Amino acid sequence: MTLKNILIIVHLDLLLPLAVFLNLYLYFYPVFHFCAFTPQPDGSEAPFRLLALADPQLEGDSTLQKYKTAESIAAAAAEATTDTSSPSSSLWDYVHPTDIGLTIRGLGKVLDLWGNDLYLRHVFRTTRQMLAPTHTVVLGDLLGSQWISDEEFKIRGERFWRIFGGKEEGEGKVTGEDVERYAGNIAADREVWRKKVIIVPGNHDIGYAGDMDWSRITRFEEMFGVVNYMVNFTPNASISASNSTTTDTTTQEEQSQNIPPTLRLIILNSLPLDSPILDPTIQDASHALLDQSLESKSPSLRQSSLLLTHLPLHKPAGLCADAPLVTHYPAHHGGGIKEQNHLSETSSELLLDRAFGLPTTGGGDDEDAKAKEHGMVLTGHDHVGCDVRHSWIGGETGWNQSSWEEWREKEMEGGLEGVREVTVRSMMGEFGGNAGLVSAWFDLESDCMSSCPLTPSLAYYLTGLIMMVVCKKAWKFEYQTCKLGIQHVWWTVHIIDVIVAITGFILFVAYKRDEFRNAEQAARVQELIDRSKKDE
Repeated sequence: MTLKNILIIVHLDLLLPLAVFLNLYLYFYPVFHFCAFTPQPDGSEAPFRLLALADPQLEGDSTLQKYKTAESIAAAAAEATTDTSSPSSSLWDYVHPTDIGLTIRGLGKVLDLWGNDLYLRHVFRTTRQMLAPTHTVVLGDLLGSQWISDEEFKIRGERFWRIFGGKEEGEGKVTGEDVERYAGNIAADREVWRKKVIIVPGNHDIGYAGDMDWSRITRFEEMFGVVNYMVNFTPNASISASNSTTTDTTTQEEQSQNIPPTLRLIILNSLPLDSPILDPTIQDASHALLDQSLESKSPSLRQSSLLLTHLPLHKPAGLCADAPLVTHYPAHHGGGIKEQNHLSETSSELLLDRAFGLPTTGGGDDEDAKAKEHGMVLTGHDHVGCDVRHSWIGGETGWNQSSWEEWREKEMEGGLEGVREVTVRSMMGEFGGNAGLVSAWFDLESDCMSSCPLTPSLAYYLTGLIMMVVCKKAWKFEYQTCKLGIQHVWWTVHIIDVIVAITGFILFVAYKRDEFRNAEQAARVQELIDRSKKDE
C-alpha cells in the first residue's frame, strides 16, 4: 500500500468523519446537551427567559507585559507620551533572539488570549441564537483587573463588546434612558432587550470597597452601562388588563392581590455594601436603590423580584466552594476591604429584607407569605458555582442556608418563606463555558399539592393541608445550565479542521499531479499508436 493510499484512508475514513461530528457538536452543543429554558406547565415558553453568564475575566496588556522585549516596552512608553491613541503592538514585541523559551511562552500567551476571546464569543453567540433568551446578563468580572490604566480599560472594553455584541444599532450596554423607556410589557419590548446585555459590575472591574472610587465607576458606566437600577416587567398586556381592575371600595389587601403580575429586575452594585469603605458616597448609592426597592415592594404574591449582583450572600463554610473571607488594607492605606468572598451576614440580611420584603411581620406566623417563593438571586464571583436556598426560620436562628437540592428533599420545610440564590458558574474555558438559563412566569394555576408527597405520614399530610389552603397564584422560577466543555474542546475541533484542510489540500495536489501524469502518459501512448499506424 502506497503512502498516498494510507493518507486517503486516514483522511476519508478517520479525519473527515471526526471533523464533521466535532463541528456538529461545537456549533450545536445545546442540542446535544438538551439545553433549554424550562417551559410553563402548559408547554408554552416562559415570557421571561434570562441568559446568565459570569466572570469572563478578559486578560490583556498587564498579562502580556512580562513577555515583551525591553525595546518594545520603551517604544510603547515613548509613543504613549506623544500619541493619545492606543499604543500599537505586534508579534515582534514578543520575539527574544537570545531567549527562545521566553519567546515561545510569550507567543503562546498571545495565541491563548486570542483563542479565549473566540471561545467566549462562541459560547455567547451559540446560546443566544439557539436558545432565544429575552434578556442577557453578565454577572461581573468582565475584565481581569481593576488596577489597569484607562487606556487598557478601553482596549479590553472594546474587546468585550466584540465578543458580546454591541456593534449594531441598539445593541450593547443598558443606559439610563433604556431603563426609563423600556420598562414594562416583556413582549412589547422583546426586540429591544434581546439586543441588550445587562452588565453587573464585579470586583475586577471597579474594585472592592477598600479601593473603589468614583473614577472607576464612571469609566465603567461609560463603557458598560449604569451599575444600580431597577426595572419592572409584566408578562403580557392581557394578564395585566384582566387582573388589575380595582374600584374605589377595594380594600388595600384586595388591591395588592389585583395589581398586574410584575417581575422586578434589580441590578445592584453590592461591592460597597460592607465597611470599612474608601468612599461612603458609593455605599449610599447602593443603599438608595435598596431603599427604592423596599418602598416599591408589594405584599402581593403577584409581584416578585429577581436580583442580579456580583458578590454572593453570606453562607456558612462548606456550603459552597468559597468560604466566608474578608481581608483589609493596612491602616495607613485606609483599612478598607481588600478582598471579600461573601457579603457579611448583616448586609445579606439587609439585602434580603429590602429586595424581597423579608421576613414577614407578626413573628413569621403569616402562612400565606410562608408558602411563597419571594424571588431569586443570581450572583457571580465564585467561579465553581453554587445553588442555595435562604430560608427564614425565625427566633434566634433567623436565616438558615441549605443547598437547593437538600432543601427540596426536606418536604417538612416546604412552608418556610425564602429565596433561592444561584451563584452562576464561570463561563471561562476552565469551568466548561457555562451558561445559566433562568425561566420566570406568572403561574395562573399554581398547584401547591404537586410539590407535597403523598405518604401515609401524618406530618406530611398536615403539611399538605397547609399548602393546599395557602396556595395562590404566584411567580415561578426555574434554573438550568448549559456547558460547552473546557477550552480544549474548542481548540481540538479547530486543530482537527486545520489538519483535515491540510490533508485535503495534499490529496488534491496529489490528485492533480496524477491527473497531469496520466494525461501525459496517455498522450505518449496515443503518439505511439499513431506512429505504429503510420508505419503500417
